[in-house]
Amino acid sequence: MIWNGMHGCSKSDPKTIYKPVLGICKNHKNIEYEVSYTFDEYGRNVPSRQKNSQEGIAVLGDSVAMGFGVDDHNTFSNQLQILIKDVPIYNLGVESFSTQREIEHYINSPVFDKTNLVIFTYHQNDLGENILNLSIDDYEKKSIHWAKNKTTVVIKDDIRTKISIYKKIFIFSINLLPRTIKKIFIKEPRPWQSWNSFEKNFEVHYLNFMKIFSNYQNFFQNKKVIFIYVNEWAKKFENYKIGQDKNFSNIEFIEVKLDRDDYYIIDDHPNSKGHKSIAYQIYKHISKL
Repeated sequence: MIWNGMHGCSKSDPKTIYKPVLGICKNHKNIEYEVSYTFDEYGRNVPSRQKNSQEGIAVLGDSVAMGFGVDDHNTFSNQLQILIKDVPIYNLGVESFSTQREIEHYINSPVFDKTNLVIFTYHQNDLGENILNLSIDDYEKKSIHWAKNKTTVVIKDDIRTKISIYKKIFIFSINLLPRTIKKIFIKEPRPWQSWNSFEKNFEVHYLNFMKIFSNYQNFFQNKKVIFIYVNEWAKKFENYKIGQDKNFSNIEFIEVKLDRDDYYIIDDHPNSKGHKSIAYQIYKHISKL
């Protein structure tokens, strides 16, 4: 089940298509988990955060940062908060957001003025939307479509297009079953897309991320930025950059390493163990700053 289509869990937003509804989003489930998510004005709830006037840390990202499949206490934001007791952590991760929507969500949130460190949680599928580099007008149009259909996929109304779409869904579902059964018994990663050499190469991801970040660079002039990526299991980027960025001295790229046991078998999002590992690896790096 897709979170942004669940009744009462999200609402349209002209800058980001949709955003979370404040309160509890109940019963997000599949065969591997059944959890509820709590959102407040500062993003997904971080239960271990105490009231603190000190400048804090904002976590941006998509469903990985948001914490698909784990409860509020087990997101890596909350696990990081347990380790860093005196610095407030704010989780602004939202399912399917890519770089521009993550930034828009952040700079239009009360969290923006409360934080001086930002963690971008990147995922391989951010590339598609980043390449498109949509305008604010494009997002506003998509938000109107989403409000009516609870999906960002625009399907033409003619019967030929509908049959084609449903055929693809049917074939995908048929192919998914044996692959799912196989994954339960044989631990091997999903294949890269057919354009694998393009998708594997971090340079492509980097250039498209920086293209969007550059448009908002003034918002980050007085903030430290950490970039991590959490792909599906075993999908490691080639040519990944570790260390300070060559163009923006306030951006640092660090590598987070996860094992197969850190992911749900079928869903391929990090499980509670994975979130705890992400938090600890970020903590080790932040402790050196």
